[in-house]
Amino acid sequence: MQTTAVATASDIAMSSFPGNKALKRGAWVIQNLPSHSGVEFRICHLCSQISCTVSSCDVTEDFENQIPYDQPVTLLVFGLQGQTRFRFADGSAECVVREGDVWLINTVGAPIQRHTPGRTHARMAVLKYSTARINEAFTEEDDIHQLLDQNRIVRLARQQPLDKRVARIMDNPMQSPSSRILAEAKALEILAHWVTTADSSNLHHDGQPDDEPSPRSQALKQVIAHLISDLTRAPSLQDLARASGISHTCLNRHFRKQYGMTVFEWFRAHKLERAQKYLADEQRSITDIAHQCGFSSASHFGQCFKKQYGCSPAQYREQQGPSE
Repeated sequence: MQTTAVATASDIAMSSFPGNKALKRGAWVIQNLPSHSGVEFRICHLCSQISCTVSSCDVTEDFENQIPYDQPVTLLVFGLQGQTRFRFADGSAECVVREGDVWLINTVGAPIQRHTPGRTHARMAVLKYSTARINEAFTEEDDIHQLLDQNRIVRLARQQPLDKRVARIMDNPMQSPSSRILAEAKALEILAHWVTTADSSNLHHDGQPDDEPSPRSQALKQVIAHLISDLTRAPSLQDLARASGISHTCLNRHFRKQYGMTVFEWFRAHKLERAQKYLADEQRSITDIAHQCGFSSASHFGQCFKKQYGCSPAQYREQQGPSE
């Protein structure tokens, strides 16, 4: 279902507010900004207290807008492409959402300002929850309850492959009651995963766009740079540990805290994401892609790809259709 846009980006953002009755529950609605060609919002209410917005911003000039929230709302923001800056209007906290980032933004009623630079293509998926609904699951003594009791911006992960559960919500056509119930359940599962498995130190650290990276964060970046420098030759965990100055046990633990997975789980997900992009090029054979992305054989690649994306590489390529 597609509709003609309403007036402003703020109006559109408010239309995706959990509990808004103007938007039919379970129906995806696409809204564009007549004043900003290239700005599109795809919105769906999963239930009365949870909504999902997938925004796409492909503009020649900087795009800015202020989003008013008069009720407590908790946002999980997943960066898909490019970058966008969010900040509270009073300047108390801000963040830059980049591809692979996961941020939690909680507002108890303060407006949020968005800035997307021109001449870039920025996409993100945002799950919006009624904070009152979330707090029903926690006691006042819980760290998470305290976090959601004030305006906060918290980084939950960076350089993270898109959560498969988020992708399933984005791909869900919402055409039946069972599919809508499944989407609601996935949204709650996603929330439970990200707010309860986050590094506890992050829960009390407001995001700043120019944070000085910690030594641990710098070490993990070095590990990632080493991993992706040659996908066909994976170093051993011991080699990575020596290069980063962290024991291999601590390295896996820090990786799990930062990215939600071990070193080689992250590496496999990265290779599969790269392979997924290569599949768009029909001149590349699946066997070549498998070898270029460091898989021992096309068969092994196919097994890993199907486990990650639910279909074989050939099926995925067919679903995408011929390239333009």
